[in-house]
This record gives sequence, structure tokens and C-alpha cells, in this order.
Amino acid sequence: MNKLIKPRVLIVGAEVAPFAKVGGLGDYVGSLPKALASQNITTAVAAPFHEVITQKEVKPLRRIGQMTVSFYDQPEVVTIWQTNLPQSTVPVYLFHNQHYLSRGEIYTSTTVWDPVAKKMASPRRREVLRYLFFSQVLAFWLEQQPKHFNVVHVNDWHLAPLCALLKARYATAAIRTLLTIHNVDIGWRGAAKPIRIVGKYLNLLPPELRAMIDWRTVQEQGYLRIFELGIANADIICTVSKQYAKELLTPYYGKGLEQLLRTRTGRFHAVLNGIDTSVFNPMTDPAVWQHYSVRSIVKRQSNKMLFQQRLKFTVDPTIPLLGMVARVTDQKGFDLLLDIVPKLKRWHVQCVIAGVGDKRLEASLKRIQRRYRNWFYFHNTFDLKFSQRVYASSDLFLMPSYYEPCGLAQLIAMRYGAVPIVHATGGLKDTVQDGRTGFTFAPATAKQFADAISAALRVYRSQPRRWARYVKAAMTADHSWEKSAHEYSKLYRRLLY
Repeated sequence: MNKLIKPRVLIVGAEVAPFAKVGGLGDYVGSLPKALASQNITTAVAAPFHEVITQKEVKPLRRIGQMTVSFYDQPEVVTIWQTNLPQSTVPVYLFHNQHYLSRGEIYTSTTVWDPVAKKMASPRRREVLRYLFFSQVLAFWLEQQPKHFNVVHVNDWHLAPLCALLKARYATAAIRTLLTIHNVDIGWRGAAKPIRIVGKYLNLLPPELRAMIDWRTVQEQGYLRIFELGIANADIICTVSKQYAKELLTPYYGKGLEQLLRTRTGRFHAVLNGIDTSVFNPMTDPAVWQHYSVRSIVKRQSNKMLFQQRLKFTVDPTIPLLGMVARVTDQKGFDLLLDIVPKLKRWHVQCVIAGVGDKRLEASLKRIQRRYRNWFYFHNTFDLKFSQRVYASSDLFLMPSYYEPCGLAQLIAMRYGAVPIVHATGGLKDTVQDGRTGFTFAPATAKQFADAISAALRVYRSQPRRWARYVKAAMTADHSWEKSAHEYSKLYRRLLY
């Protein structure tokens, strides 16, 4: 292709912050485009018009079109709305459809229609139906404006079929695809129990997509992994940290996709995630009681003492405050934390945990809170303001995840001066420098986790100057989206040249 062609990028995802967000994927889709735009990359976003968006005051929001898409030989009306990412001119296209896209929760909706069974979809089929439909909607929409975009940046398994659809329809045209794998484990579980590609369900896939599938493998497996459609057909595959890229090529982390990924290593890249430093800024964050910077770090202590007071802990700035903000799941290493609670008690620390998730783990954390309420607090609510206060008040930030493709919490914690203690895996290994910006441990055992906390506490309590260097190094580390956007812009240009 002509080297004068500039990337015109459409970033597509299941969620986009601040309009519809569940986790890090929403932050990614809502932040990367603004960083790309600042580097003169023409960028837009496409996402479903989720029901949660109707509950928000989104301005400006205007209806720009309507189209009819066939899905299982049934016409479905899709309305397209447009707004912008906040504080930017990046357009966001939101696609509204009553049966598949715009009713119920983002991922756990009970109102997705099953056109084959002619009733509401069963739990194992809801997400697959929703995002198979959305992939076909986007392919149809892109056909209507072939010169508008020349790169489609697909995120995670939800829209992986779009890579195959665009390859089939634009095989010789100037449109290329980049697939970013954010978490293959979630994608694998979601796609290993989907619509079985047999019988009438085959008709959910358009003919050009069915022609690209290795049906012998499908028959052996008994199902089609949705992620495979993207990995096999994307022009470039990317993931969110160099360490996770290495891990995905192993059976433990690849979850059955490692062999396919190995066949595409020449097109497999890694770009580390970033954070929006204009949003995550202790100098301006409205959730923070006392604003501060690396140059006025002494002011940070006021946040800790106010937080101790709010949590009904002993108000004493010399007592180490340990924080953790995470989905309450096995992946995040909560069993390791539960195992070392007796040691934390002996070490005379305070601990604050924020998160929701697995009811079994939540119950265990609540039991510990009832027993040790004077130093252990579990905030079992999705509360962004509370989370920001954990970052701005904690001395140590705990992240013992068994695996973590990139992780954002450790980046935010460092930005706010909370020194992270992390399991050396995936993006945690890539972003936390042991002995400089934080403490790392491996393997992921309770003993190793406890040893890392003990080492950090020794520095905190007996070497204040060294501790101050940790805090300064963490706060000044550059984890902005600008670096990531620069790497993505190089990949987009590689696609076109």
C-alpha cells in the first residue's frame, strides 16, 4: 500500500468508559482513542448501545442512521447513535437493537433473544448470541462506508468473528484488522460453552464465515471457540504485556489456544496498557480529600489519617495501611490473602479491601472483618470514589493475582504513591520493578506472598529514606497512554504499508 495512506482506525469493544463499563476493557476502549487522536491518528469507537447508557445523561447524543440486518434469516432493525468521548472530539458510535444489544446487563443479560429456540437465550448462549450479532452488524455497517476506515481494532473474544468477516468481505480491499487479546481465560470459558456449531445453529453464521471454519476440528471439539475466528484471521494479533504474550504460548495460560497462537508468532505483538493520567491524578482527583503530588508527598498523610478515621481504625500515620482493589475472584489471589491473615494480625497492620465478586470469597472476607474489625475492613460494593481513596491512602497495595494479562490497579496505585506488592506474572512483572517501584514474589504461594509483605514492612518501618525513594520512583514512572498509543500507531502503519 501507498506509504502516504494514514491510518483511519475504528476501535470496537463490548464496553466503553464512561458510558458502559464493567472493568479494564471499558477503560481501555475509552482511553486509548483519545491518546491516538493526540498523535494525529483519526480514531472512532463502536460499541453496543447497552441499556445502562439509557440511564445516563449522555450529551451530545444524536441519531445518525438506521439499518436492517439479517440474523438467522430474520430482519433486525439497528439504530445508530453518535456521541463523543468526554473531553475529546473522538466519535463514539452506539448501536441499538431491542432483541440483542440494548436490554439487560452488559454481560449477564437475561433478555437476549435466541432465534433458534425462539425464546430467551439460556445462560451459556446469551453473550455469544449478543456478540455474534454485533459482529455481523459492524461488518454490514462497514460495508456501507468502505472508505471511512482502513483499520478495525477488535478487542477480546466478543468481536473476534469480525476479523474473519472482514477478511472474507475485504480480502483485496484497503481494510485491515488488529485483534487485542485482553484475557484469554475469560474468552476461552465464554467460547468453550457456546452455541454448538451443529444443526440449525450453523445458520447463525453467514455463509462466508462458515466457509472459513475448519469443520473437522469443530467436530472433534464439539464446539467452535469464538476466539479462534479472530486469532486465525486477524492481520495482526496483540496482547497487553510482553510477559503475558510469552505466557499465552504455554498450555497453562493459553487454555487450548497456544498452538494456534504459535502458528502466528510472526504477527503476534505486545503493547503494554496505560492509564489516563488526566483522570488518575492525585493533584485533581475529586475523590481525594487532600490533593498532593510527588513534590508535596507529605500532604498524602492527611488522606491516610482521614481514611483511618472513616474506617474506624486507630488513627496513627505510623501504622502501615495495606490496600487492595479487585474483583473478588480466585484469579486475584484472595485465597493467599486469607491464608496470611494471622500473620498480618501479628505484624500490627491495617488492611482495607474493596471489591465484589465470588460469594464464597466475599463471605470469608466478611467473617474476617467481623472478627478483626478494628484493623480489617471489606468494602463489598462497586464504589469508584472509595477505590480512589484506597489508592490515595494506602502505604502498600496488594496484588497477588495468579495471572494478570496487564493489570491497571498496580498502575493507578503507583500513580497515587501506594507501593505495590505483586505476583511476578503477566503485566505485573512488566510494570513493577522489584527493589525500585515495588516488591514482587514468585511462585504464587502464601509463604512467598507473606515474605514479600514482610520485606516491604521492614523497609517501611526502619528505612524511611529508602521507602521515600520507592514512593517517588512509583509516582514518577510513566504509565500514560501516550507510550501505548505510539506503539499502536506503529502497528497500524505496519498494517497499511
